[in-house]
Amino acid sequence: MPLYNYTAITPSGKPSKGQCEANGAAAAREQLRQDNLMVTSLEVNTPTDTVNTSYFWQRLRSRAINPYDLALFTRQLSVLLSSAIPLDEALLSISRQSEKKSLALSIQQVRERLLAGYSFADALGYVGGFPGLYVATIKSGERSGKLDEILLQLAGHTEERYAMQQQVKTAIRYPLFLAIVAFATVMGLMTFIVPKILDSVVEAGQTLPLLTVMVKAVSDFCIAYWYVLLGAGVMGVAFVRKLLATDSGKAVWHGFLLRFPLSRRLTQGVNAAKVASTLSILTRSGVPLVEAVQISAEVVDNVWIKQTLRLTAQKVMEGGSLSYQIEKSKQFPAMMVQMIKSGEHSGELENMLQKASQMQSNEVRNIVSALLALLEPLMILLMAVVVLIIMLAVMLPIISMNDVL
Repeated sequence: MPLYNYTAITPSGKPSKGQCEANGAAAAREQLRQDNLMVTSLEVNTPTDTVNTSYFWQRLRSRAINPYDLALFTRQLSVLLSSAIPLDEALLSISRQSEKKSLALSIQQVRERLLAGYSFADALGYVGGFPGLYVATIKSGERSGKLDEILLQLAGHTEERYAMQQQVKTAIRYPLFLAIVAFATVMGLMTFIVPKILDSVVEAGQTLPLLTVMVKAVSDFCIAYWYVLLGAGVMGVAFVRKLLATDSGKAVWHGFLLRFPLSRRLTQGVNAAKVASTLSILTRSGVPLVEAVQISAEVVDNVWIKQTLRLTAQKVMEGGSLSYQIEKSKQFPAMMVQMIKSGEHSGELENMLQKASQMQSNEVRNIVSALLALLEPLMILLMAVVVLIIMLAVMLPIISMNDVL
């Protein structure tokens, strides 16, 4: 039970201070009243020895919880609460079953704060690692007394978001994997196969064609300066990563993505799906629209769309229309804008946001599928062309030698 610090006045009029355990503030006051004490202040005692000091260095290295772990935790908690299991017991059970020590530690910290008298949402916010959307939705569920229902919705949201992230990562990783394989294949040919064959041709006194001379020059350069190429590659990757970690670098890169049709459609689709999904679950949970838009701004990745949403939240706070502001920004699909506008006019904004979320998620899946279907043959074709050039450079002098003989 939570421990409370109290200040009270005794029947004789003397001040009194102390601590008492109770299931809540009301129960603590009733307990003190029965002891003939008139309470003047009552505060939850924060067990610094067991909470603050043990948390300190953990919080210094706290990281956002993995989307998969968050989805699994939410689903498990939803099932346990719907089975009428108390929240603290549900958290204890999940922490014991978790295979990841970092997640188990976070859940244990949340439970300790909960037992210290804090609300579930405040405990999540204190421990850190949980998204703002997650904490705001939990807080709304606690206010409405429908935490189990809200968790069920939140579980579906986190699972859908995780699935979308995996799809986008697949769209990036697969072409990258093909590019690495192609590069390794070409480097292997240029450093091991091509030099041996061409050296034998040169020793035979055969004149090399222009294509063969060019390929041999590239091969000789790769062999002589491979460490330069390796160092330049590593430094290039490190420089790009450091540049993208800065605000100006992100702004340039995110603006670049919004300039070209294919990347703009994918970027806007992914972020629009996140915004629609976030607004949908927050408004259905009873979170005010302005606060929901502000939280949505922190969910998106693109800094320009984030800036647009922050401005939109400000305009909505001043009485503006949500659909008008996002339509004016031209950063969101027209169909999504139209559905939000229809929801505002009909008074069913929550339902229309949910439909917009489903529509945008389906569109992202279609874009990713189309992108993979396009990139795979292009990468294979590019690799085939490079290998063909190398093979021609090797075969041309050999064919010339046969003609001479």
